Amino acid sequence: MILAVRQKGDAVLRTVCGSVPLAGGCVPDDVVKIAEAMVATMTAHSGIGLAANQVGFAIRVVVVANGGAPLVMVNPEIVRADGEQESNEGCLSVAHGFTRGVVRRALRVRVAYTDILGAPRKIKLHGLWAAVAQHEIDHLNGILFTDHVKGKI
Repeated sequence: MILAVRQKGDAVLRTVCGSVPLAGGCVPDDVVKIAEAMVATMTAHSGIGLAANQVGFAIRVVVVANGGAPLVMVNPEIVRADGEQESNEGCLSVAHGFTRGVVRRALRVRVAYTDILGAPRKIKLHGLWAAVAQHEIDHLNGILFTDHVKGKI
């Protein structure tokens, strides 16, 4: 199922998303279905990352293309960040992805999360994928990339 991508100005994009409850170490079935629809939506829009609030769900779930099979992260948290990079970012929630701007972010991050099967995981990301993870986790905290842009958009 392809979901509608919310656009800048929609209040859900400025919402700090709530954690997904993991009863018995399991991701709830409704969250699994949302994550599957998020992957389909990201793919349909040629995106490389998507946060749950971008499709109207104020829960802490992101999907990242990660150069291969999509990575679903439930309750992601950046536990380490170092280095610095600048990248030209865009967003499916800002003018349908056509508006871009230069953003300074960490070059390397370590993200702790729960996978779709309920297992705790950590991943090290570098370069583009580190920037994507930071961008999507910012969404979960009600922050848009435009808040970080150097200069005007």
